[in-house]
Amino acid sequence: MLYQQKYGKVAVVAQTGGDYTDPVTAMNDLGSWCGAPSFANPCLVKIMPGVYDISTGTVAMREFVDVEGSGESVTKITGHIGGAPGVLTGSNNAEIRFLTVENTGGGQVAIAIYNNNASPKITNVSIVSYGGLNSSIAMYNSASSAIVTNVNASANG
Repeated sequence: MLYQQKYGKVAVVAQTGGDYTDPVTAMNDLGSWCGAPSFANPCLVKIMPGVYDISTGTVAMREFVDVEGSGESVTKITGHIGGAPGVLTGSNNAEIRFLTVENTGGGQVAIAIYNNNASPKITNVSIVSYGGLNSSIAMYNSASSAIVTNVNASANG
């Protein structure tokens, strides 16, 4: 009988049937499924189709751990956190790809992706931010050399 085997160093986030139901928990539990990420031990958080509302949480990327959705139009991480660190914080030596990151407000400043002293690779990502009382920022970069390819960014407010 054929069946799907579990891949090593991969955590699957899915609304049902995955290892985790939200990406924040998957990243926070990194040690149990990945060990210590490094150049010799890279890991992947694979997010299946769906909308993942992390409320006021943050997906904190880690070095040598990529975050991959199932497509910009079918995988969305959304939250309503005010200011830094935003819905997702970047990291060096890591990539986020094939999904949408959205901040719907929740404070004076709404930031979707926050890169402070971090230079992630961001590929095929839609970034949306709105609802900040003073401002909305799709992607904040400070001391960052983020590599951005095929990214759509939108901020309103």
